[in-house]
Amino acid sequence: MRIFITLALLCTLSLQGCAVYSITSGIVYLTTDKALPDHMSSTLVQANCNAVHVVTKGYYYCETRDIAKTYNRQYP
Repeated sequence: MRIFITLALLCTLSLQGCAVYSITSGIVYLTTDKALPDHMSSTLVQANCNAVHVVTKGYYYCETRDIAKTYNRQYP
């Protein structure tokens, strides 16, 4: 297992230019269902931003969570 991690690290470090960004963005997308620009936009705007949901589900690019619907304080 240790050899596999070392080889993966060496292969990643040997990449140049856009390949590093593309592979990193692909890994982040597979694990979090968002691309790197979506994560940056979500952090800056303090909302849930996802470009894939715009195309597939017809949602807005950035959506804020409605606290009144999420946390209903009428019921204990």
